[in-house]
Amino acid sequence: MNDQISRQNLIDHYKNPRNVGVLKKATNTVECSNVTCGDEVKVSLLIKAGKIEEIRHESAGCVMSVAGISILSEELIGMEVEKVKKLDKDALQEILGIEITPSRLKCAMLGLEAIKKALN
Repeated sequence: MNDQISRQNLIDHYKNPRNVGVLKKATNTVECSNVTCGDEVKVSLLIKAGKIEEIRHESAGCVMSVAGISILSEELIGMEVEKVKKLDKDALQEILGIEITPSRLKCAMLGLEAIKKALN
């Protein structure tokens, strides 16, 4: 995916985030925030047979944090919990399709950190 398409994808996910809401039947739920810029996310997961079956989130913040959790929520459904726990900055950059600058790293990582926290 080229850089222009990746940026358009980010904007689309920011304006129209996917998998928004709270799972009433969640097995794991967590809230996280980035105190340096005010981004917030609440993640609820449904885990079955060691895999993420459903993800919902409620998020507020910058483009990178809201789009990041939206894209992750689509990408991680069906993934094994143990594989998700091993995801890092490099994997997130690949999923998002863009290079994450140091100034945006905490924003981009917030959703992944919340998901990993919910899994532990």
